[in-house]
Amino acid sequence: MTSPFLVLEVDDDLTPWSEERFLAELSVVSQQRREKALNYRFASDRQLSLMAYRLLQRMLKQHYGILEPPVFHELEFGKPELVNHAKIHFNLSHCKNGVACAIGDVPVGVDIECIPDKLDHDLAKYVLSQREYDLVLSSANPEVMFTGLWTKKEAYLKLIGEGITGKERLQNLFEDAQPLESVTFERREDLDHKYICHLAY
Repeated sequence: MTSPFLVLEVDDDLTPWSEERFLAELSVVSQQRREKALNYRFASDRQLSLMAYRLLQRMLKQHYGILEPPVFHELEFGKPELVNHAKIHFNLSHCKNGVACAIGDVPVGVDIECIPDKLDHDLAKYVLSQREYDLVLSSANPEVMFTGLWTKKEAYLKLIGEGITGKERLQNLFEDAQPLESVTFERREDLDHKYICHLAY
């Protein structure tokens, strides 16, 4: 059995763009992405939106020779798919510390999140089972442990195209190991740039 082709890249150069750079990047994306980026209120969010898309563009060109700006349509629960290239799977994610993109020939989910300075216990209790919450509290670095679990869950939900469907589903997501037996997870973290990224396929 051959291994799937799958590539994950993270861009964590968050140097603020000049107005000239922003307009230059905006000019080479699809109209669809242009409208999405401009819909953000803050310049930092507009930049992140364009960075994620431009990373996808570069990866599609490098690995598939696709030159035209990709256009998406959404599946039933909002997972994006490439128009005219349905056999190429991709997923995007961004946080204030970086953007991530994965492409390949198998379904994929990716999530990147910032490692917080201090654990948000209310969020942790919403996302985690009691077993997972106890593991976080007993870990040497609760913030890193929590972010790792959170991104792993998000990547899995994005892989299966389900999205976040409520507290109970999130908490119990990994309590039954059977659905996860056929899923591979890869983790990438950068403690200097304070993010963790998870890939699921």
